[in-house]
Amino acid sequence: MLAMEDRWAAAKAALAHKAAERADGAVGLLARAGTLLTSGDATAAADLVRQAYAIDPWLHGALRLLLSASRTPRRDVVHERAEALIAAGFTATPILVHYLVSAAQLGRSDVVARMTRDFLRTDRLHGPDDPDLAELSAELRHGLRHYAEPEQRSIRHGLRRDDLREGEGAPILRRMFERLRPVVDRYLAELAHVAATDPTHPFLAGLPSRYRLGGWSVVSGADTHHLPHFHPMSWCNGVYYVEVPPVVAQTERRAGWLHVGPPEDTESDFGDWEARWIQPEPGKIVLMPSYFHHRTVPLGVDQRRICVAFEIYPADSPVLENPEFWTPVRS
Repeated sequence: MLAMEDRWAAAKAALAHKAAERADGAVGLLARAGTLLTSGDATAAADLVRQAYAIDPWLHGALRLLLSASRTPRRDVVHERAEALIAAGFTATPILVHYLVSAAQLGRSDVVARMTRDFLRTDRLHGPDDPDLAELSAELRHGLRHYAEPEQRSIRHGLRRDDLREGEGAPILRRMFERLRPVVDRYLAELAHVAATDPTHPFLAGLPSRYRLGGWSVVSGADTHHLPHFHPMSWCNGVYYVEVPPVVAQTERRAGWLHVGPPEDTESDFGDWEARWIQPEPGKIVLMPSYFHHRTVPLGVDQRRICVAFEIYPADSPVLENPEFWTPVRS
């Protein structure tokens, strides 16, 4: 019988092989899509990109090469090709990221304003004395895994529980998702009003009538933070603050705060892309499109912050058809 370490190593190797096969298939589709884009057939190209995304939503780098049409990307080419795919109906989060970033780099303030407008919202689920907090905080600290500096995740030096799904788990977790639903519903209703005034908006075009929620808890210590990132697999994402330490109240330090805005790139000028800072509070919920870049600041002291990062998946999302992706393990 294999030892536990050997079985774990064998399982990891099998998963790595499966991931490589999946990526190879998706990259091949993107390569063909690039040829079609160059020939001017954006509709056929968008269909292949959609297939590639269904296979592997994590092909952000390969998608960038497709849009660049070379290994030395030109911002105008990236923007033009992203715009063509969007017009052809492919509006998944990764393409919107490239579209917005390239627009900002080109000084397209009209596109930046349209894509960033008032889509970032905050809401309040409860106050600091909510009766569920003690039990929920304890449950979210179960089954934690430590992440130091993982390659495919934005978290640094923190703890995560990666198995939170709507309708599953302990009763307190089920109740948490039941309470989150009305907040998400309000957000979607607000976006529907905006969509009525801008029906061709590439983000609002994907406004779901039905959706699923999934997520993970993050337990932060002194050095825990998240690098700038976005959420490629979901349509929208949010954070729910459960436990907030005293240091967060120090507004001059912004310890533990959430920053939403342009990716940090000293070589690029992101023009009119406005950044926002969000101060965590117990019960506060932040909602935003999944193409919005965001990061967090370390606490810097030996205190604890607990939050739940969650994602909104349209009910017809290909992610939900693949259990390997449905468990949201990377951000």
